[in-house]
Amino acid sequence: MESINTYLYPPRWHEALCIIILLAVCSGNLKAANNNVLRLTSFEVTRSNSDNFDSNTAPEPVTLPDSWHERQKTPFRNAWYRTQFRADDIQSPIAVYIPRVSMNASVTVNGKEIGNGGRFTEPISRNHGRSLFYIVPSWITQQSDIINLTIRVTDNSWAFGYLGPVYVGDAATLNSMYHTREFWQVHLTLALALLMLIFSIASLSLYVKRAKEKYYFWFSGAMLLFAVDTFNVFVIDIPTSRQTWEIYNQIVVYAFAVMTITFVHRFTHVGWKAIEPLLGAVLIIKLFVLIMLDVEYLFVAASAFNLLVIGYGLILAFLVIRSYLIKPRFETGVTALSGLILLAVASHTWLVQLGILNPENLHIIHYGAPCFFLLISLSLVRKFLYSLENTEALASELDLRVQQKEIELASSYEELQILNQKKTLSEERTRIMREVHDGFGAHVVGALAMLETEKVNHRALSDYLRSSLLDLRIMIDSLDPNTHEVSVALGMLRTRVEPILKNKNIILDWDVHNLPDDLLLNPNKTLSLLRVLQELITNVIKHSVASRIKIRASIERCAQEDILLIKFWENGNGFDPDSQTGRGIRNIRKRINDLGGKIIHKKEVGGYNISITVPNTPLTQ
Repeated sequence: MESINTYLYPPRWHEALCIIILLAVCSGNLKAANNNVLRLTSFEVTRSNSDNFDSNTAPEPVTLPDSWHERQKTPFRNAWYRTQFRADDIQSPIAVYIPRVSMNASVTVNGKEIGNGGRFTEPISRNHGRSLFYIVPSWITQQSDIINLTIRVTDNSWAFGYLGPVYVGDAATLNSMYHTREFWQVHLTLALALLMLIFSIASLSLYVKRAKEKYYFWFSGAMLLFAVDTFNVFVIDIPTSRQTWEIYNQIVVYAFAVMTITFVHRFTHVGWKAIEPLLGAVLIIKLFVLIMLDVEYLFVAASAFNLLVIGYGLILAFLVIRSYLIKPRFETGVTALSGLILLAVASHTWLVQLGILNPENLHIIHYGAPCFFLLISLSLVRKFLYSLENTEALASELDLRVQQKEIELASSYEELQILNQKKTLSEERTRIMREVHDGFGAHVVGALAMLETEKVNHRALSDYLRSSLLDLRIMIDSLDPNTHEVSVALGMLRTRVEPILKNKNIILDWDVHNLPDDLLLNPNKTLSLLRVLQELITNVIKHSVASRIKIRASIERCAQEDILLIKFWENGNGFDPDSQTGRGIRNIRKRINDLGGKIIHKKEVGGYNISITVPNTPLTQ
């Protein structure tokens, strides 16, 4: 036995800042209560592969901490550590505090078990990530001032069993020490793991938004695997065998390292990306080897594979540092610094697992990895904000360009409208000139020719001039916007021709009452339709002996298409619209073709019937 004023942990150069704080807090508590707490290191130990204590086996003296891999000449699963101490100077109630044990332990005082860490059969409860603290019932210590303490430690025979120094004494003081270590070893580590899990989800969401930047995916995956590995440390009762669980844990750790290396490649554009498939292949090989290998070599083989990753990590850190020295960049500098921190703590944990360093040390990778991820996260956030600023600047510039283009487009549109108006006016002028030349102009020339003859036929001249006026009026009517409706245009034609027919004693039967209002024609087609009907009426006046004309217009359904049907009937001789002779007949045929329609004529008893069809109504071209 020795006094409590000995330090809880011997100081080492490789301890992280969090461990230094832990030492300061714990040593401060201990010094304040050095009369009420004992640090027990001298024990007698009996080792056995049986689950029952063999009193016939001679114990051997041991000084804690006791690491089994140094003494495991023959396999054993259990070790019983026994010692005595006086409790007369210790304030009641008394407690037993075990900072570090692997894997499970039970504590017996004066032959009575006061507590244990869980299951002692396979799979053994895992307490290597937790401390054990038990209060000794007062009735046990009241019988004698000499306290007999027995600690049974159980681990797999192929694993690295361990028991660190044991503390006994004032329950309040040891409880404070226990909760201090629990905070640093358990609660803070779990909080960091939860934080990494949140960061992982955030990074994955950034990857979803910016899938082209693959490093968000690898960063998210590395943080997720770290969180999974951290939660695994504090699982007490595992659902599988110890060997299967350790293989799973080793694969997770290796995959975490591979994802971290891949992220550094993508993020800094430094390193050999061609090695990534090789690292993935080594992961599969490692899994196969750990499954097939004898269990006693599991940790050694796993450490050998981990050494490969650590070796390349050192090379990659050197390449990143060199890249930063050649061309300083914020991302490269942060990655180099955080990578060195991660490698340092990973190497520390690896040496602790091999037993080269005191197993009583905390696995500080659970503090180093969050430092790595935090620094990288700050760099990613900085890069994301920088990209966001660039995007906003580009968006502002794009908005400005769009506004300029809208102004240019509006100006071009106005110019185009002017050109279209000019083109429309030009086409209308051309059409009017053609109509004047072919219709009204021809009639005027004919009338002039009659006047220049020696004997003027006043009746013929009068008819010629009436036809000229009718042509002119129909042409003017076609330009009226109101005549775009077919019913209105036909009504105006009726107004023009009915007096002429009445003068010739020809009765006009008019049946144009059921045409829809949305049946529209443009000026050119309106004029063509009116010219066709005018020509038919003129032919009746000039060449037929008819006394009655019937005009009927309607909308008919034909082959899933609406067509405008106009029926023209006369009780005279009629004419053949397919004839190649006659200027009027040629005009009818040409204008029907312009309308895209057809004309059907049929001789009937008592008259002559003509049907005109115009398809695709309503017409808006």
